Amino acid sequence: MDMAFPREYNILKKDQFKPNFLAVIADSKSGWIATLLSDTAVKCDIPIKVLPLNLPMPGSSACGPYASSFGDFCRSDHTAFWGVGVDAIHMTDTADLRNPCYHRSCDDWSYMRQENWTFLNQIISILVQSVYDHVTK
Repeated sequence: MDMAFPREYNILKKDQFKPNFLAVIADSKSGWIATLLSDTAVKCDIPIKVLPLNLPMPGSSACGPYASSFGDFCRSDHTAFWGVGVDAIHMTDTADLRNPCYHRSCDDWSYMRQENWTFLNQIISILVQSVYDHVTK
């Protein structure tokens, strides 16, 4: 990430990589969704850093011929949508890189602290408001 998105990497590094952000991975066709989410967080004064990570090409290329350069950005369900030309994003707080139990049998509710619930509620608020703004414009 530090080479492809140095500005965003430095924002996270300055904050010691605290899990208080939402990275939104988009390809060149779906960057508008990442921007909408970021703008909504600011408009609604939701204190999450929403970092759009817009790839410079369609996802079918980024995750196809250029996968060696963008492989980490192609590790989820959104890549199947990109492959057929549908706008899609991947939202992550990179918990999978910090939590050794992420999506494993040892992952359970006991890991959820109040700040996790607050973070989840803030993300849901951003999503709901963004969808509402998009469909009512």
